[in-house]
Formats: sequence, C-alpha cells, structure tokens
Amino acid sequence: MRAALFGSLVLALALAGCAFDENDLRTWRQVKDGDRKLAGYLADTERDLHLRVLAGSMLLEMRGVAHIMGVVQSTTVDDRARLLPGLAARVVLVLDGADFAPEEKGAAADLGYYLLEHAPQLDAERADKLAAAVTGWAIDHAAEVQNRPSQRAQDQLVLAAAVARPESVVPLMLDRLADAQDVGEMVFIGRLLVRLKDADALGRSAALLLDHARKRYPEIPVALAETMVANGNETLLRFLLETARDPKVPMAVRATAVNEGVDALGKRAVSGLLALVATDDPAHGNDARWHALDRLWELTGVGGLRDALHALPPNGTWPREGLSFKADVDLFCDQKVGQQKAAALPVLSGLLTDNNWVARVFAVECIVRLYPDDAPRLLEGLAADETPLPGWSADGQPTTVGAVVRKLAAE
Repeated sequence: MRAALFGSLVLALALAGCAFDENDLRTWRQVKDGDRKLAGYLADTERDLHLRVLAGSMLLEMRGVAHIMGVVQSTTVDDRARLLPGLAARVVLVLDGADFAPEEKGAAADLGYYLLEHAPQLDAERADKLAAAVTGWAIDHAAEVQNRPSQRAQDQLVLAAAVARPESVVPLMLDRLADAQDVGEMVFIGRLLVRLKDADALGRSAALLLDHARKRYPEIPVALAETMVANGNETLLRFLLETARDPKVPMAVRATAVNEGVDALGKRAVSGLLALVATDDPAHGNDARWHALDRLWELTGVGGLRDALHALPPNGTWPREGLSFKADVDLFCDQKVGQQKAAALPVLSGLLTDNNWVARVFAVECIVRLYPDDAPRLLEGLAADETPLPGWSADGQPTTVGAVVRKLAAE
C-alpha cells in the first residue's frame, strides 16, 4: 500500500495544473499506468470532487482497491470526509447492482470492508447502506470458500459491518437467518451471531434455529445441529438431546447431542440422559443408550449410579449372542464404576434386590469383578434368582442370574 500511496502522490504532483475532464479519466483506464494516474487524480484535493470520486470508481472497476485505500488513508480528515460518501455510494451501487462483474463486486466488498473503518465519518443513513450492502453480498457468497471473489473472507466482511453498525446489521442478519433455505447460510449466520456475543441476538437466533430444525425433523443436518450447540441456548440443547432418542434422526446428529450438547448442558443434561438410557433402539445396537450411560457416569459418578442403572429398561432389547451382554457390562464395571470402587459398593448392594432385573445384573457383575473376595457372601441371596440372562454364555446355552451366582459360590 505504501508503494501505491507514494506513486499516487507523485502523480498528483505531476498532474497539478493540468486540466482534465471526464473523458480524459476514462481514457486512462486503457493506458499503461492508468491506474496510477487515476490514483493521482483521486489524491489531488484541488480537483473537482465529482471527478475525483469518478476516478475512484474507475479504480474500483480496475480492481485498484489498494490505490483507493492509500489515498483515503493518507489524506486529511476533512478531505476524507468529502471523499467517503461518494466512494461508499459506489460500493453500494456495485454490490447491489446486477450489471457488474463478479470480480468488481469482490473488489467493492474489499473496499467496503476498509471504508467501514471510517463509518463514524459517514452520516447514519450512508453508513447503514454501506454496512447492509457488504453484509448482504457476503452472506450471498458465504459458500464460496474456494476461489472466493474477495480478498477478505466473508465472515470478516460481515463482522466488520456488524461491529461498525450493529443496530442495522444485526437485525438484517436475523432477517436473513429467518428466511434462509440453504443450510450453509443458516450455519454461516448462526455462527457469526455467536461470535458477536450479543445476548439478545443469540436468543432470537436460537428461536430461528429451532424453527429450522423442527421444519427439517427428523432429517436435521449435522451442521445445523452443531450450530445449535455453538449457540448454547438451553432450549436448543434440550431439544437436541431429545432428538437423540429418535432412531429416525441421523446418527451424526444424535452423537452431536450426546457429546457436544451434553458438554454444554453439564448436569442439566441428566434428566435427558436418563430418558435416553431408557430408550430402546435395536436397529442401531442401542449405541445411544450405552453412550448415555457413560455420559451419566461422567456427570454424576457414584451419586447418580442407582438412578442410571435403574433407568435401564427391563423390557428393552439386550445383546443375546455369546458373551456380548456380559462384555458390555464388564466394560462399564471396569472402566467406570471401578473409578470409585469403595463408594460404589453400598449402591451396588442396594440394587441386588431391585425389581429391575437389568439393574440387578449390573450390580451382580460389578460386585463379582470389583470385590471378588466378598462377592460370594454378598450375592448368596440371589442363588435362587431364575431370571433369564441373555448374552452371558460362551456356548450360547441359556443361563440365569441364579446359575451365575451358584457357579461363583462353587468355585
């Protein structure tokens, strides 16, 4: 930019005293170093303001944004105030117009980004128009990550506009979010509103994101779910956790709910996780149930162990092949309950007489694995329990809770 600025000032001096009209300026677009001549004219404070702005417009058409920025930066405060309205108007005209090349629109967006830095020197109406034009164009081109038409990334353009004129840009963003049909646009706007950290805007955008998710249910796009988590609104997070119970919802969305969604909710997720633990989804191997059980342990530890195991559905589907059910229970006992072994024993002992046979089985197996010396004594009351126990025999032969206890006592 300094080189462009130096060249502009030199040419401004060289052109001083010479009379030029609009035709001369238009001719310069076609000659060697024409951009530098136009920049020199733009920098000359003695020239007609209309023609100076015209020179800036021609530079914009030639993608000479650096020349324009150099002049605006180097001129006096008073002269900058004279130039800004015309330059801003040109940016708005190009960005909102239909008859301009994509490359010129990209250059206009870059210039608009820079001019927004000087928004306080524009009157409110002009500043709002500039900010709105930059915002609208950037949102329209948000998906163009590769070979984007502007030097500035689209998120930077919108954030600059929102910081410069929040009272006009944020409502515009919310309107665009409300009307969005493309998921990419929803995600783009939703995540930018998170970055702005405007509590009111976040709340309003949460309602809009929820509306979009409900309209697409159960085929909620995972990118939309991730944006809902980023928003952090509790209603959104609870909605997502509820969707994890529905086998028709994509697994990636359900995983997002149980991972990032639960991370955001913390202990407020306990009731939703208990409901998920009780949900049967054999088509997906009840993966969400096991995942929810692990998350409950992470959130509540031994303090929530009884409720977590009691929530396991006795009428649900459980692994039946070989030792598949036993392997799942062993993993939970070893990796989770074993972390708080001493504190867990009273809870497990209390579950040995629970009406829920699944809770009893978890308690039995955890006691067998974690307290082998005390297990025969603690479990002797279950020797007559003939509750069928699926997925607990390597040879596939039927067994029961009582048979497992009796075998342990005989060893």
